[in-house]
Amino acid sequence: MSTIRRFLVLLFAIAAALPGGAAALRAQTPAFEVLLLDGRSAFADRIRTEKDGALTLRSKRGEERIESARVLCVLGGRSKESSLPRAYLAGGDLVRGMLTGGNEGGDRIELQSPTLGSLTLAVDRLECLVLRPDAASARDLVLPDGASEALFLPAALGFDRIAGALHQFGADGIRFQPEGQKEPRWYSARDLVGLRIDGAEPQEGAAIAELVTRSGDRVALSAYEFRGEDLALTLLGGDQKQIAQDDVACLLRLDQGAQFASRLDPVRAVEASFAGDALMPWQRDLSANGAILSAGGRCYARGLGVHSRSRLEYVVPKGAKSLLLRVAFDDSAGQLRVRGHVAVAVRMGDAAPLFASELKPSDAPKTIPLIAVQEGQVVAFEVEFGEGRDLGDRVDWLLCAFLP
Repeated sequence: MSTIRRFLVLLFAIAAALPGGAAALRAQTPAFEVLLLDGRSAFADRIRTEKDGALTLRSKRGEERIESARVLCVLGGRSKESSLPRAYLAGGDLVRGMLTGGNEGGDRIELQSPTLGSLTLAVDRLECLVLRPDAASARDLVLPDGASEALFLPAALGFDRIAGALHQFGADGIRFQPEGQKEPRWYSARDLVGLRIDGAEPQEGAAIAELVTRSGDRVALSAYEFRGEDLALTLLGGDQKQIAQDDVACLLRLDQGAQFASRLDPVRAVEASFAGDALMPWQRDLSANGAILSAGGRCYARGLGVHSRSRLEYVVPKGAKSLLLRVAFDDSAGQLRVRGHVAVAVRMGDAAPLFASELKPSDAPKTIPLIAVQEGQVVAFEVEFGEGRDLGDRVDWLLCAFLP
């Protein structure tokens, strides 16, 4: 643990014990944590990208220069959940914002994001549009058998599915032709739960980074640059945007050769609640309850959200030499009336743990020292019941990055 990180842990303990301590702590915690490939961290209130690509970190302690090749991600604050509509795109992008229109040809959809502003997206990329996140998730909107497009309308219990053909997005909603009808008609966005389309295609090109914003957008980037108070970025499709640095929840680099467990398939997944079947099955890049990964007040773009008891096993991918990860209770667990408690462990197969610890919701995320790995080995991430059985045991395996 670095000297700076020890200081922050001590500061947290002191501040939390004082009257108004939590508010005082938030005021003194640096806006950003820059996580390095060796597992160490640096902190900053503002970041500037230099001409050679290095980052200059500015804080009350002064300035620190970090070479670009050492950086894995920049962690900001939490990403806020909201009731805004959500557009899920092929390739993993997610944009949250109001539906504002489309074009007459029906191949474009326009959204207004609180952070990214006005966005025009190709309908060919759209997998799912959830207009009522309070009523359903993207997982809930399943196409009827044999259908490639469908609308979902509220019903007394759940929702009704209408198979048919999408014609156009507009300010008034969605123009859609149900099966068996001769003409399409407009459906108001206020009257719909969502839309599902089969056969979406990801954006062409290789992303160098993934950005999660404070308002919950998740977008792939082909370029970015920290400038003064802002972050200038180019979306993978070519759109250029500029957002405030305070709107950066997590910026994860994808050009460092890391392979993330959340994008691999486990060779074995064993889950159970104290009473039997799993309460919340594990999720990729989301907490066990389906929210953006958040631990210690910071957002993480990638990781594994689990609930006790669980054991996920992964084969070390080709080219990997080390494993970098953190583990923590998800911040959402702190909002529950029950207080979770677990024992966590990382193993190679069934060997003795390489890392083991007890964990409570009040604990800061634990950075596990870099674990040396070899291609073909099986790495297991375990979460075991602690005190209180499995109540409130929402745990995040954060990043889980296999490094070259």
